[in-house]
Amino acid sequence: MIVCGSGAIRDERHSELRDCIFCGIRAEKGFTIVYESGFFVVIEDRSPAATTHLLCIPKTHIPHVKILKRSDLAMLAEMKSIAVRLLEERGYAPTEQSLGFHTPPIYSVNHLHLHVLGLPFRSRFQRFAFSPAWRADGGKGFAWFSTIDQVIRIISAGKQVRIRSVRLPASGDSESIRAML
Repeated sequence: MIVCGSGAIRDERHSELRDCIFCGIRAEKGFTIVYESGFFVVIEDRSPAATTHLLCIPKTHIPHVKILKRSDLAMLAEMKSIAVRLLEERGYAPTEQSLGFHTPPIYSVNHLHLHVLGLPFRSRFQRFAFSPAWRADGGKGFAWFSTIDQVIRIISAGKQVRIRSVRLPASGDSESIRAML
């Protein structure tokens, strides 16, 4: 497994980037860390789009959401759990929470990071930039932002997250998927 800054190798799709700003994240580098475990770090976003805007970042270097596979579902579930707990601790009801990822090429840092948003948004543009598109089958419509629940459903169905619409098969709505959401 590649842990950012460690040099250990997981596989080719997780190659480390020498100048990744999120590898080896520390307060000394100017980040405000609000949570840290052996596997994740959560920081305050430097350009908040909502009243609260945090980033949940795996310490393992994963470039982006498009390369996630079924083997990453446990990691996604843990990221969601951490994010929901942090927003609840700050007093945000479920209807005031938005959790999701931007899809390449529309993203700012080439290291997977979950946007953890306590609403409302600060502007209409920011609301647009963080708006997902839903399909009637529970899949994802054409949008560059995907909620964590959409990503879990898409990956569980063996598909790839992308900007274009993703149709999910009826079997993609199993009890095990619902348990993660």
